[in-house]
Amino acid sequence: MFTIILLVLGGLGFASHREDMRNPGLAAQLRTQHEETVQFMRAKFEPELSGGSLMAQNAALANPEATKGKAIFEREGCNACHGDNGIGTSAAPKLIGVGNKYDATKLEGLLRSPTEKMTSGGMQPVEIKEDEMKLLIEYLQSLK
Repeated sequence: MFTIILLVLGGLGFASHREDMRNPGLAAQLRTQHEETVQFMRAKFEPELSGGSLMAQNAALANPEATKGKAIFEREGCNACHGDNGIGTSAAPKLIGVGNKYDATKLEGLLRSPTEKMTSGGMQPVEIKEDEMKLLIEYLQSLK
């Protein structure tokens, strides 16, 4: 009886997989998911820091501009989605290390004109004065 149940479940799983691959939209989504998984698995492991990034907190304390930028980050509500100290949440990705990925010009461009993926996630363009934008970018670059 156990063998029959196991074979039936295996057959249903195979039929489900075959049906998923026949659906073009779902097949493309599954390929994308597989590629992202492979890319994630190949990336260097960097453990998440619990309770916020201590390095980010220390960097902000050492840099008065970054401290002012953190206040802007919180005032604009960025921490509501990206979490305190940019650690990320289920609503938005972590920002720790974003300064290593993008230079100040690219960060400002992304903040002022978010990508389609960012806007579909709920991010609005950041409309603040130029001097405040520089402080916000200084804070983002301090998140390591």
